[in-house]
Amino acid sequence: MIDKLRLLALKVQWFKGVALVIGLASLALIAYILIGNTGTSQYDYLHIPSVIALLWSALIYWLLYTFPGVPDKAPGELGFFKRLAINFKRFLYSVLAIVAFATTAGILVLTIRGLSVWLQSYG
Repeated sequence: MIDKLRLLALKVQWFKGVALVIGLASLALIAYILIGNTGTSQYDYLHIPSVIALLWSALIYWLLYTFPGVPDKAPGELGFFKRLAINFKRFLYSVLAIVAFATTAGILVLTIRGLSVWLQSYG
């Protein structure tokens, strides 16, 4: 599982910059709506989509930053402690993969609910 995540993260590494730009634009829009545009409700309809875009871009950036560093499986000719260290690192990446899947599922639920509320309110 983590090897497939590593390969996927390496193949779409070019998307890290796109995710960063989208995240920064969403963060700037949220800051402008909350701080720079106080007292008016002109851009209130952009709160939910900008938060959703920020969440997805942060998750994608984190995945592309984290999973290219997964070590290869330990070959048998290495010493016991080196194999143990590599297997421990792979175990930690497996835990991170489970956290990533849970976070993705949570953001997916928030996206569906947020867009539902947004479409009912402003659509």
